[in-house]
Amino acid sequence: CSSVFDTVKMSETARSSVLTLAPLATAAGAEVQVALTVTDFYGSRTADPVSIAVSVLPDLSPVVSVTAPSLVTSKTFNADQVLQLKGQVS
Repeated sequence: CSSVFDTVKMSETARSSVLTLAPLATAAGAEVQVALTVTDFYGSRTADPVSIAVSVLPDLSPVVSVTAPSLVTSKTFNADQVLQLKGQVS
């Protein structure tokens, strides 16, 4: 991860409700797998970990793709909630 993502930003947000993975300027073209495990505030409940594929695109390539290959394609989850993606162009 340290060769692809800014480790300072990642460590600052690692325990918050929003994890920030900011790619390094040299990471364009990199493809990595990020394992994510979600726990409740108290750490008493844990979701099964999921693996997320991340492709770092060159600057000025605003493409968002979210996939969950471990889920059955016909399965709907959190259908009553809106997926919110945030971004910033700088």
